[in-house]
Amino acid sequence: MEGNKTTLSRIKEIMVLIFPNLTKEEIRESTARSDIEKWDSLQHLNLIMSLESEFEIQFTPEEIRSIKKVSDIKRIIEKKMNSDK
Repeated sequence: MEGNKTTLSRIKEIMVLIFPNLTKEEIRESTARSDIEKWDSLQHLNLIMSLESEFEIQFTPEEIRSIKKVSDIKRIIEKKMNSDK
């Protein structure tokens, strides 16, 4: 893992790149797709691709569809990273 950054802080860094009108402070685990005006299907795919690149993982189609909140992203990534060990 890059330095000692938490999974959540790495997710936030990617989200502010994908959604430039957001700040890291505005993003919480409870933040939902419906809370972010620009989080449409295209931006969802951009977010997924960026997360896959950052964390060197692959989301399944089911996982991609299941993401409704930041906590969903964190849970899936941590599960994938722990299963690699």
